[in-house]
Amino acid sequence: MVKDELFNSKNEVKSSFVKFSKVGDWFKGTFLKRMLVESRLPGHIGEPQYHFELKALAGEFHALDDKKQVISTSIVPEPGTYWKVSGKPSHKSALDDRMRNVKPGQIVGFEFIEEVPSKQKGFNPAKVIKVYAGGMDPSYMGEDADDIDPSSVV
Repeated sequence: MVKDELFNSKNEVKSSFVKFSKVGDWFKGTFLKRMLVESRLPGHIGEPQYHFELKALAGEFHALDDKKQVISTSIVPEPGTYWKVSGKPSHKSALDDRMRNVKPGQIVGFEFIEEVPSKQKGFNPAKVIKVYAGGMDPSYMGEDADDIDPSSVV
């Protein structure tokens, strides 16, 4: 049996996590829900971590390559697609704290403004992500990514 045309790079499903890899990266979307999950990050496996699901309105951000270098081609999310932004493991991050009062259906923006050197030798610098809370999205109808009808996806 031969693989059909589905199996090519243009159809590959990419990560749905917003990556803030370069100062200036940003994302704007409608906040849908907060999920407490177990971290899969090395050194934090099993620790609680919040994921925030959003429906994209706009944005531009960058991924990292295998050598942890910023890929110059930016990612521009398609409006209406579903993305996740995550706080740090142990759910004690500034991002988690800032998202505490954001309501489902509210428009929210994230902007990577700077890196602060780590106070502990050998640790990565901390990323300072500003959170901007806007008004309610008038098109929000209580939906989230779990509401997608799998039979409608080709």
